[in-house]
Amino acid sequence: LLDPNSRLRVVITLRADFLDRCLAFPDLRDLLQDRQVLLGPMDDKDLREVIVNPAQAVGAFLEKGLEAMILRDVSAEPGALPLLQHALYELWRARRGPWLTLDAYQASGGVHGALERRAQATYESLDTRQQAIARNIFLRLTALGEGASDTRRRVDREELYPAGLAAAQVDAVLQVLSDERARLIVADKDD
Repeated sequence: LLDPNSRLRVVITLRADFLDRCLAFPDLRDLLQDRQVLLGPMDDKDLREVIVNPAQAVGAFLEKGLEAMILRDVSAEPGALPLLQHALYELWRARRGPWLTLDAYQASGGVHGALERRAQATYESLDTRQQAIARNIFLRLTALGEGASDTRRRVDREELYPAGLAAAQVDAVLQVLSDERARLIVADKDD
């Protein structure tokens, strides 16, 4: 496992708030002891690249002031990269030709509101019965932090099927929540 002549290298990413769970496994604890690289938040230069480079790669342009607005919204927000990703996705969908605009960014809700608006619209598109199923799904996909932040968790699909409810009804809601238009959850066929 620790053969220094091996060409095999394994890279594991781990959020700092889960590190304590790894310490319960002696072999993993020993591996982590002297082989960590801690990554802090991205600085403004790195965030600017995340915002601008993908647009430039496809020939898109950011309207004057848009980059600064997005940077201002995301730089003070720890853990905002997934929110930024969704805000940029919504911005791309609302582009005018090659232009990404301030109006489209603000209309989407920006970094802080784009995902929330998408989630709310998706939820409201469901009927009352499906909304109850969606609430159950989200509750089962949340690990309560008990003194720390709540986090997402993976579950087997079977755990999402409440007793007395047809699997097809849950599957229909899972399809809506994981559809490309919503992208609120990731649902594998086997998970």
